[in-house]
Amino acid sequence: MSTPTVRIRGIYTTALTKLLLEKNWKVSQMSDVMEERFGVKSPKDPADIDIRQNRENGLIAIGEKKDLEMLEEVLKEEFLDIFFKMEDIQLYGIYKGKILEKKGKKTIVDIKDGRGLCYEEIKDESLVQVFDINKRPVLKTKITFPGKNIVLLPNKTVKISRKIKDPEERERLYEIGKKHLRNLGILFRSSAVGKETELIREIKELYEEAEKILSSSELFSAPSLIRKGKRALKINFGWDSKKKMDTIRNEVIPTMKNHHIYKNSMRLSAAIDLGENLMKEGMDRDLIEKNFREVFRSCMGEYIEIEHIKTYPISLGEAEILEMSDSKLVLKRKFLGTGYYDGLNIKKEFRDYGITEIEEGKWYFTHRYYTKNNELKGIYYNICTPVEIYPDKIRYFDLEIDVIEDTEGNRRIIDRDKLEKAVEDGRINEKLGKKAIEVAESLVR
Repeated sequence: MSTPTVRIRGIYTTALTKLLLEKNWKVSQMSDVMEERFGVKSPKDPADIDIRQNRENGLIAIGEKKDLEMLEEVLKEEFLDIFFKMEDIQLYGIYKGKILEKKGKKTIVDIKDGRGLCYEEIKDESLVQVFDINKRPVLKTKITFPGKNIVLLPNKTVKISRKIKDPEERERLYEIGKKHLRNLGILFRSSAVGKETELIREIKELYEEAEKILSSSELFSAPSLIRKGKRALKINFGWDSKKKMDTIRNEVIPTMKNHHIYKNSMRLSAAIDLGENLMKEGMDRDLIEKNFREVFRSCMGEYIEIEHIKTYPISLGEAEILEMSDSKLVLKRKFLGTGYYDGLNIKKEFRDYGITEIEEGKWYFTHRYYTKNNELKGIYYNICTPVEIYPDKIRYFDLEIDVIEDTEGNRRIIDRDKLEKAVEDGRINEKLGKKAIEVAESLVR
């Protein structure tokens, strides 16, 4: 079976390009920097899968479902704490949507494959297109018709991809577009370079399809899918996977410790770039890493947010930083006295507090809960991916299973059934599920 071609953009590009090239995948439309870095000339044709960085510290891969499933299998083999979610809603898909609810300026719309948000004025039943799918699908009423080499636009104009730099080629494509322009605009993609007959045929076919859909939109039932888009596979990496990508990238170009963690931080990204540029010039790695740690500490305040991720990130609020070293972080949280402590079945009381100890690379961290009089109430071992520490937050993926300890030192495993359900549902992969069980069992021996 032939492998799909991929186009990769974002902070994971070098590591993923190396990984996929070594598995004989084709990487297309590589940037000049990547072509120089790998010593190759990449094809310029459209890729089967477009991999780009999303706003959630991970990736989103766009393509046909069968191709995305192949990508998922490859990455699942390579990385342990990696998480996937295949979206049912199709990016760039055209739907006949039906309003479910209006909330201020946003409208919740049923589009058959799920629900989307529209920030425009729309009728009870309207033709909409999925424009963005990062967190929640965003819908627009100005419809585009993407093709292989061109995209039809809602406004009557001719546009050329900014990636096409040659002035003569831009002028040539502009003339083709101007000659065949009708009621919808034409955008030439970077893959249009050097083509003519194929472009003219594609323009004609897309115009015919667009006219058919737009002129008969009232005939479609709602909710329904009118024109297929692309499937989206969301990919998130934990600490262990990011460390492995650091190793892969370092085989290509000098890479600082925790590169793929800190490049996700606006406060640290520039410092990482500077440090790696100095490495290329031959400066001592240990000295650079030492100076970076000082920069890191200077970016931290007295409090830090706790980002707890299951199916989506949940903020557990801020904690006071009591102690910090290169490999350990100690935090303190105060409680208002409502509810119960997870798993311990002990009531929270006014002015209780918790001490959290985190060690780099460990697959769990420890919560110790105390009364206002400093009496221990119980201990909770949160089993998770190793914690990523940023200047403004800590971040980890919860692995469902945990261990609790009473005041007499008795430990037991809880929520094994929740982990088994998460593995069964595909939210946690089997290898990672086994790792979580191993960690839990090691804590009760």
